[in-house]
Amino acid sequence: MNEETKRSCVDCGVYNCHTRDKEYPDFCLTTELTDEERAEVWKLYEEPENQKASVVSAQIESDFYLRYTRVQEIVAFAKRMGYHKIGIATCVGLIEESRIFARILRKNGFEVVGAVCKVGSFEKTKVGVPEEDTRLMLKTCYRQYQQYSKVQTMLKNNLISLLDTTFPDANRLFASPPRADGSEKWVDFVDAFWHCECVCGLSEKTFITRYQKWCRKHGYNFNENKALDIYASACGHFGVMPKTDTTKLLVEQAISQLRATSAALAALKQEMQSLAASLPEYPVVMGMFGVGPSLGPQLMAEIGDVRRFHSKKALVAFAGIDAPPYQSGQMDVRSRSISKRGSASLRRTLFLVMSVILQRAPMDEPVYQFMSKKHSEGKPYRVYMMASANKFLRIYYASVKAYLDSMEYD
Repeated sequence: MNEETKRSCVDCGVYNCHTRDKEYPDFCLTTELTDEERAEVWKLYEEPENQKASVVSAQIESDFYLRYTRVQEIVAFAKRMGYHKIGIATCVGLIEESRIFARILRKNGFEVVGAVCKVGSFEKTKVGVPEEDTRLMLKTCYRQYQQYSKVQTMLKNNLISLLDTTFPDANRLFASPPRADGSEKWVDFVDAFWHCECVCGLSEKTFITRYQKWCRKHGYNFNENKALDIYASACGHFGVMPKTDTTKLLVEQAISQLRATSAALAALKQEMQSLAASLPEYPVVMGMFGVGPSLGPQLMAEIGDVRRFHSKKALVAFAGIDAPPYQSGQMDVRSRSISKRGSASLRRTLFLVMSVILQRAPMDEPVYQFMSKKHSEGKPYRVYMMASANKFLRIYYASVKAYLDSMEYD
């Protein structure tokens, strides 16, 4: 450690302030306190509310140490203090955990008020973050999002492969989409019922009761018919791996890794949404059909400031969905496809936008009309999808550039 670095509690390995059976280190903050500072601190302890809190917290520790969870300790402390209202300040990435905590507190008779970190937030460009920095951060977040997505896919496949030996087809029991925090119902389920014997080893009635309690604990809707389907599925399978502590450890570790990655993805998605919303073209992009809170920021991250392209053709070329350069010599013109010289990430996002448009089939939407026309002409799937993406990009360029130019003259 650099000698000039001021050391403090984070550098201590003695903890004599806690054990009081050793010598204090020479940089200890306790020994640095002056008599005047100690007297000032003690006055705070003598204030009635602080004194009561000190006594009650000591009682809670004495009565329930290593017996209660922190949540149970908070409930017991608040009740002894006579509190009726409890506030929860949380990051948006932990909103699902905060909801669970709030339900527990309300069940114990408390009024709960929560506030997430984004409440009252301002666009980053309004608090002095340059627009070009915001675009760079958005693009970097998206690139990280892509990397974590690949890791998530790998970890999901790993968990499913492991479950094939303990609880086959457990990942197919639920079709619920992921929550805002990235958690998924099937993952939460196998965390509790990690082996088919965890289900079929119970009577049908006992499992239904436990499944109902599990749903209530995790905030999922309970359906008795679903519980019966799960029970039948578990009893219809055989786990190759035995139901042992080692097997449980393997499943728990796989779940832990997947949850951490899913939570990171959810946090990145939230940040991308926040960054994109602070850019001027955000309302125009979000108003385009097929673009939502997930694909919108991705498009903006890859395209950046549309004014850096001198024409629509330049943006199309950047995406790599233009025709390749014509070369002399013998060539079958029908074999020419898109150039793929540009951003593969942008092409992937465009393809997803086209998939949304194709699925929803809005008859009055120009891109879908063009797509339908090409399809009726007998064009192959990928041909009319990429041709539609080309048209979409041209509309994007014209709409966003016109909007940004109008802002410059206001």
